[in-house]
Amino acid sequence: MRSQRLKIFSILFLLAFVFWGAASDGCFDIPHDWSIISIQSCDCFGSTFGFSEFFYQIDTKLRKYLSDTNRELKPIILRGIFSDPQVTEITDPWKKEFIKITPVGWTTCEANLSSQNDFTILEATAKSTPDSFSAFLEIKKLETSQINLVDRIFFSWAIIRVILCEKISGIIRILDGDGKLVFLDEIKISPTIISDILWSPNGIYFSHLEKNDSRRIVLDVGEIFPLSTNFKKEHH
Repeated sequence: MRSQRLKIFSILFLLAFVFWGAASDGCFDIPHDWSIISIQSCDCFGSTFGFSEFFYQIDTKLRKYLSDTNRELKPIILRGIFSDPQVTEITDPWKKEFIKITPVGWTTCEANLSSQNDFTILEATAKSTPDSFSAFLEIKKLETSQINLVDRIFFSWAIIRVILCEKISGIIRILDGDGKLVFLDEIKISPTIISDILWSPNGIYFSHLEKNDSRRIVLDVGEIFPLSTNFKKEHH
């Protein structure tokens, strides 16, 4: 009997919590007392979310530059990705991920990555497709971090917040079919995803999602941490 009363009380509390939150324009528009569960970070490929935003920024800046200079936008082939070994190592699995990610944020670009990592050699391949642009990316910084927070709001009730942040900077070079430089820029981005989960005796509810980037829609970010074993810093 006691357990049944507790269950009824929990359901009433949940309903009151949700409706009170809805009246205040979102059930999480209330003050929180966050406690840090853990902080993890790595110099690694965290998810497709960061690079989708990175390629979107390249696409946006390139379109504006070509429009300002009265030049035609041609199909683009991403031929090479490079990085200082001290920053990160571009492995074959990474290259397979880039092939999938590139058109998500950069709609006019197709990745056709070579196993060759010498820019001077790859540069010559630009002349093999006179009707296309060739792009080459040099990654200068890559950092993924995840912060896990908890707010114990009432007895067995809690809100778990996960903050994913990716910092990427790199230099993009685009050549025309004659091998001449068309576009050169350094791109820096640091998008974040915030998600809240309501933990209650009656179940776990995904209750809030917020992203901070330049795109208007939420795209499929794939697995959040497919390479989470690479995390090397952790604090409790």
